[in-house]
Amino acid sequence: MLDLPELLEKVFQHLDRHDLTQCAQVNKQWHALTIPYIWRSLMCVCSGDERKKAFRRMVLEDYLQENGYQEGPQKPSVLSNYGHLIRLLPNHANLENALQTQACPQQGNEPTVQDLILHLFKHSSKAQAFKPPY
Repeated sequence: MLDLPELLEKVFQHLDRHDLTQCAQVNKQWHALTIPYIWRSLMCVCSGDERKKAFRRMVLEDYLQENGYQEGPQKPSVLSNYGHLIRLLPNHANLENALQTQACPQQGNEPTVQDLILHLFKHSSKAQAFKPPY
């Protein structure tokens, strides 16, 4: 017989990212159970300007924090906490596109797109790049 966490995991496997994020807010148990499903694929970062901006901001802030460019109290970085859960990444060209800055040219301490990609790969060592089926 299935207990509640096992039953919930069976349900969570079939939910989309939006529904999973809603479930993660129910309580601590649901949060712990949904996080691996939320982070398993980062394919959604390739669609929509707002998603690309949020993804770039997350990777950039994580990079800057980990490399000591941010001042003040340090919290654990997002990719340090969840990067090991990522199983599927967009292909290299789509990652480059998602991580490119839309604003001004590169400034002082700001890393290159390649630096950000390497930072992401460092934290998502179990991930595979998406390969189209053709």
